[in-house]
Amino acid sequence: MSKFPKGHKGLRRKLRDEKQVAAIEIKRAMLEASKALDEQAQELVALKRILISERAQVIFYTDKYEAFLKGECMDVKAVGFLDLDETLQEPYVKRAIVELSDAQGIVPHDQDAANVQKQSLSVAKKIILPN
Repeated sequence: MSKFPKGHKGLRRKLRDEKQVAAIEIKRAMLEASKALDEQAQELVALKRILISERAQVIFYTDKYEAFLKGECMDVKAVGFLDLDETLQEPYVKRAIVELSDAQGIVPHDQDAANVQKQSLSVAKKIILPN
């Protein structure tokens, strides 16, 4: 650490220099924080899309399974959800968004999951609904 100045002019100069150094460091830190927030926002959007896609697939395969059990499904070749055209995927994606935005639409099979579901209702709305 440098010596403390004796006069007023030296003290002012030292304080001005330290203020400038601090301002530069604050600006650099704010830029880094802004970049980190942008990256997290992009990651959050990607995770939302993955969550919606996974839920849409669950809905699709559940519908297929129920149709098979009822004898309504007579597909010779099994088609995967990701192999479908986007126009055919769209209704499942919309249902997934509705279910995830209103967690009451998802019916768990056990009581512990039901308790977690009640707690996650507000979280699901925050995940799916844009700000």
